[in-house]
Amino acid sequence: MLNVYRDTDYIKIRKIVNMALFISISIVLSVLESFIPISVAIPGVKLGLANIVLLMMIYHYSFKDLLVFQFIRITITSFILGLFSVYLFSMFAGIISLSVMYGLHKLFGKHIKIYSISIIGAITHNISQIIFAMFYVQSLTLILYIPILSIVGVFTGFAIAWIVDNKLDTIQRKLNDDSIKELFS
Repeated sequence: MLNVYRDTDYIKIRKIVNMALFISISIVLSVLESFIPISVAIPGVKLGLANIVLLMMIYHYSFKDLLVFQFIRITITSFILGLFSVYLFSMFAGIISLSVMYGLHKLFGKHIKIYSISIIGAITHNISQIIFAMFYVQSLTLILYIPILSIVGVFTGFAIAWIVDNKLDTIQRKLNDDSIKELFS
């Protein structure tokens, strides 16, 4: 009998469906995060809830897939929230921080904890945005903002990693649980 679970077309379709699901979840998290007034105390600070999804995906997807994910997520979120002024900042920092997190995961594998990847990713994202802003507004004084954002990045990176660390097994089981498997076997 045909085993649909070994069919390459089925695997590609499942990957696309999972990617769409992850993009949708991360967009919803970004929109929800926009209602949290955390940036009142420190301008530009965000929790980075969409990174919950990205951090989980780093362990299962290729760098190319993750770049597509970041591009689509940031573009759609910018359109929904009307944040076109920060689109380039988000895209630049999102790609740089993704590159660093993915690189850490590939270089160190099981020898690096998810907490380290998340914290370094958060700090990298914040520093990348400041560097982009320095070039954009032609002001070196923005470099003074890096220590504050780095401290915030440690806390937000840790919080995101904690969520993923405590829920990753449950989420992976749900994604691998294919309730229609009986129909095709």
